[in-house]
Amino acid sequence: MQWKVWASAIAVAAVTLVHPLTADAALKSSAGSVYLFRGLANIFSLGLDDLSSQLAAKGVQSTVLNYNYWSDVAEQIEARYSTDKGALPVVLMGHSFGADVTLDLAAELKKHNIPVALIIEFDAVTEKIVPSNVQHVINFYEPEGIDLSKSDPDINHLNIEKTQKLHQQAIAAVLGVLHH
Repeated sequence: MQWKVWASAIAVAAVTLVHPLTADAALKSSAGSVYLFRGLANIFSLGLDDLSSQLAAKGVQSTVLNYNYWSDVAEQIEARYSTDKGALPVVLMGHSFGADVTLDLAAELKKHNIPVALIIEFDAVTEKIVPSNVQHVINFYEPEGIDLSKSDPDINHLNIEKTQKLHQQAIAAVLGVLHH
């Protein structure tokens, strides 16, 4: 019986550790590169999956990733940009730790003179400086870690990226940048 528990744990770990960039979905798009980064443990921030589906319904291809893969994404954008200017514009979104790494990724792209058209953050954990290669930032956050605003106290860190009214604003911004 105990071996079944271990086998299940190993299977879950194997699924979790498969590198999500093997499909290179966003890199195959000729209309820019759109990436969404989940937060802690890749089990929270599932509202980004819904946001990605909503973008797909509007004709925008995107890739949802664990925040730990941001440096791999930077390398792939750098490689594509060197041969295909269709990698632009670059759009980065994230929730929690995923929001934090959007600025790290932008800073890495700055080293290669690659602009980032838009960053959308859903309640980043740490304050960071926006690199000069970033053209626009939308920052949805909870000012006191309790609620987004006095008008909607039901929004909190664990559901902010699932909030449909914020999704609609994010989608409109992405479509504007991609000129859809």
